[in-house]
Amino acid sequence: MIILGIDTSTASTSVGLSAYGETISEITANYRQTHSEQLVNMVDQVLKSSSISLSDVDYFACVKGPGSFTGLRIGAASVKGMAQFEDKPIIGVSLLEVLAYGAGAFKGIICSLADAQRDQVYAGFYKWENEWLKPMEKDMVASVDEAKNLARSFGVPVAFTGEGVKKLGDIDDWTEPDATILKGPYRIPKAGMLCLAACKKAEESDDVYTWENFEPDYFRKSQAEIQMEKKRAENNGQI
Repeated sequence: MIILGIDTSTASTSVGLSAYGETISEITANYRQTHSEQLVNMVDQVLKSSSISLSDVDYFACVKGPGSFTGLRIGAASVKGMAQFEDKPIIGVSLLEVLAYGAGAFKGIICSLADAQRDQVYAGFYKWENEWLKPMEKDMVASVDEAKNLARSFGVPVAFTGEGVKKLGDIDDWTEPDATILKGPYRIPKAGMLCLAACKKAEESDDVYTWENFEPDYFRKSQAEIQMEKKRAENNGQI
């Protein structure tokens, strides 16, 4: 089973290729350049370095959300185009799950955090079970305090990951259970971890889509949509 994974949900861009759950090639660019400028070349490099053609790919994997609205749209459009051309299925994976896999074999709760703006975070809570990560709660939008309190409530050590940890502040006063914030390189979503999560989903036929019905999950409305609805309400349903 060969999976090509693409993630453009954050400021970084990552493309990876896996065979039966093992990463065979991956490129992650974590510098300021638009996803559209990098993506085509990165896909080409990953395929060439593995001596694999696009037609050899069995599944395309894509982070479906949460994340940057523009980034999610770029990733979805790219994957849908390739899946349509090759007539292959798409596997959608949560950004928070991808981040959790990047925490390695941490024994405890892995709390993945992404910035949701307006003093909120996207939060996911995962734990290893039978060699795979299991979600302990449904991915959510929460305040920082709500995410911290829920992480603490499991009563086991906690590892925080993802760029949303920048909103955590100081956790030196965190009492039992133990808590740690993963170092920067481990908080960047990697396509290899995306492919690993997608491999499990492919085996279970979970979150598998055709190119026609795969769409990003934005988790909530954009600020532009909120402003539009506000204007519509103020003008009795007219813009």
